[in-house]
Amino acid sequence: MSSRAPCAPGSASSSVASAAASPGARWGCAGPTSAPSDLPSATGTHRRSFTMDVIEERVTGILSGQFKLKKEIITPEVTFQNLSFDSLVLIELSLVLEKEFQVVIEEGDLTDQLTVRELAELLTDKGAVA
Repeated sequence: MSSRAPCAPGSASSSVASAAASPGARWGCAGPTSAPSDLPSATGTHRRSFTMDVIEERVTGILSGQFKLKKEIITPEVTFQNLSFDSLVLIELSLVLEKEFQVVIEEGDLTDQLTVRELAELLTDKGAVA
């Protein structure tokens, strides 16, 4: 919450003049303020983390829906080997993922040692949009 004092009558003109002198500042009646530093950034790491979480959820949905796996066994750490995916199923999965996320998955990107979380990371790195 702001601890600024209420505006005094007639002080608006001085604030306007001050704001014109420093157009980049945020102004209130008590003068310039800055954005709180404790607010999370909507860019960088936070955005990537959010995107990966959403992509991970969508991958889980694909695995449970199209590949008929129980959601309980699909954890972020489970490998495709643990899910009994052989090379042919991985190829099928790569085709589904390419269509769903509109990315290109190269040969060798998907291996049976890859985890669901690592797959979400790979898709994020390739520009998949959540």
